[in-house]
Amino acid sequence: TRIHVHPKWLEACSDTQVCRWKIRTGVAKPILLSSQVAKYVASFGMIEIGETEGWAHFRNADSLVLSCRRYVDDFPDLEKLLAIEGKPVSLPKSLGDKADKAGIFSAENAEGNLVLVELLPGKVRIKSQGVSGRYKGWKKLPGFKGPRMEFLIDPQLLMDLVSKHSECQLADEHLKIESGAYKFVCCLSKPSENGRSESSEID
Repeated sequence: TRIHVHPKWLEACSDTQVCRWKIRTGVAKPILLSSQVAKYVASFGMIEIGETEGWAHFRNADSLVLSCRRYVDDFPDLEKLLAIEGKPVSLPKSLGDKADKAGIFSAENAEGNLVLVELLPGKVRIKSQGVSGRYKGWKKLPGFKGPRMEFLIDPQLLMDLVSKHSECQLADEHLKIESGAYKFVCCLSKPSENGRSESSEID
């Protein structure tokens, strides 16, 4: 619900994911804005920013001004999480189609909509199970030689990720994408012995 505007980047986080985009924002000191306001700033083509006590003001080329309140809440330091390193993996974009089909069944689960992704030498497999049935699909993964890895992830998030980025890093409980000025890290749930997920949260 908040966007942290730093002089050198924009960033945001939730309990399970963080992202940062390096860009010169024009602010002298970090400020905290509503994520809803950020959408309007982008859609109205705002090109200038000004600050007064408790307020941030944006103006576009047509002199339209959008003013919004600044939050005084503290924002967590994301450096440690964004520095996470893992095993480089190249996920095929066509994996999104498999995730979409698997999500039909996983969406039926009251405990959460998660699909199981298994990385095996030469292939990646997706599994899901719901009240009305189960799904299993796989794609070739030529660059992956092991060791075997598995994790649970929201199918919609997986679809979004592979549609924009094929290269990622997989750590024990995290997936990281780093592309140019953009960094994204999300927590991965691990399947437990009883088949339920064991989720990690960002501290």
